[in-house]
Amino acid sequence: MVGVLQERYGKRYDPNKYASERIAIPAEDAWRAAYAADTVESYTKFKQVWPTLGSYADYQIKEIKYPPEVRKLVGRFGWIVWGVLAAFIVGWLAWGFLWWAKDY
Repeated sequence: MVGVLQERYGKRYDPNKYASERIAIPAEDAWRAAYAADTVESYTKFKQVWPTLGSYADYQIKEIKYPPEVRKLVGRFGWIVWGVLAAFIVGWLAWGFLWWAKDY
């Protein structure tokens, strides 16, 4: 486990740095505190203290940085851009065909 953590966080990572905090506070209480604060810093601190439960914190950090509303808006905007691009290409090809066909 120490090797995995050192690969993930660097060779100078000390797995016992937060041992006293892990002993004093259960993971559920630490998660509740981080979730109540609901900030990137609180989830980052939770990941440092409880690295094995970091995936939950990563998910919450992603939700803070990119809320679902923003992802929906970006997705819709992407489809609009693709639609406009496709319409432009079809129009350009149709115009080129009509320009070419006028001589016949």
